[in-house]
Amino acid sequence: MLAGAAASAAAGAAIGGMTPKAPPGTAPAPAPAQGQAGGGTKDPKLLERQHELENKIGAANFDAARMLALCRHSSAIELARNAYKTADTQERRGYALMIEAVTAEEKGDSATAAAVYPRLVEVDPQIGSADKARNAALSGVLKVQQVRKDYGLPPTCT
Repeated sequence: MLAGAAASAAAGAAIGGMTPKAPPGTAPAPAPAQGQAGGGTKDPKLLERQHELENKIGAANFDAARMLALCRHSSAIELARNAYKTADTQERRGYALMIEAVTAEEKGDSATAAAVYPRLVEVDPQIGSADKARNAALSGVLKVQQVRKDYGLPPTCT
């Protein structure tokens, strides 16, 4: 399963409506108009990508990933736990657990993350081991931070 990649992709899609950082040597893109708060994209390709991803991982997981992207770690963990409880497939349970693990790792809550890894291996035996699950989560943290950076946001949360 590529749950870590899905978590970072969901985070990217969640902040995808924000104005991407201008490439070096070009003028910065204009800020969103008053009241648009960076989340309301009309780009049809991006909207389609968001819709496909939300269909794949589930609306609850997508919302959890959105909170992760916005550095709202407590909300992301709560939403991921609720997504796990209401998931209709093992795959979506795996996404929920990975989002929780990535969020906990980024937040610096290694105890919460460590408690997730055995459950993740149980839900998705292809991950192999708790150590491999942790490696995937840590990779997910880096991917989410890169997505933030790509959109001109601080990569880490304060």
